[in-house]
Amino acid sequence: MKSGEIPDDNIIASTVDSNFTKASNARLDFKGGWCASDSDPTPWIQVNLNVKVYISTLIIQGFSDNHYVETFSIKYGDSTSSLTYWRTGITTGSIRMMYGNTDGDTHVTEKFWPVLHAQYLRINAESCVMSRCCMRFEVKGCR
Repeated sequence: MKSGEIPDDNIIASTVDSNFTKASNARLDFKGGWCASDSDPTPWIQVNLNVKVYISTLIIQGFSDNHYVETFSIKYGDSTSSLTYWRTGITTGSIRMMYGNTDGDTHVTEKFWPVLHAQYLRINAESCVMSRCCMRFEVKGCR
C-alpha cells in the first residue's frame, strides 16, 4: 500500500470524517490518515488486493497523539459478502482481538499464523482513543 501499488479506489471504509481523512490516505507513514466519522458505531477500513494473496503481516499506525485505534479485529475473504473473522482456532474459536496503537506514530506489527489467504482484508476498529478511530496501515505478503 505504501508504495502506491494498491490503487486509491481499492481502499474503502465504513465512513470518513472529511476529505483530508479519506480511506485512501490510510497508507503507512502518509502525512494524513483515515478517520471514521464520529457517529460511526462500527468503523472499519478495507483493502481489495485485486487477487487472492497470502497475507503474513499487518502494520498499523495512528493518525495523531489523540487519534488512533487501541484494539481491533480482522476480517478477510475472497468477496466482501463472505468475510470471516480471524479466530484463535483455524476455523473456530474466539474472534482474535489485537492491540493497536498507544500513540499516533509508532508502528504496531501483527503477524498472521497461519498466514491468511484472501483478496480482501478488513480492519474493524473495536476501541479508539477519545472515540476517534483513525489509522494508517500496511499489508505484507506474497502472491
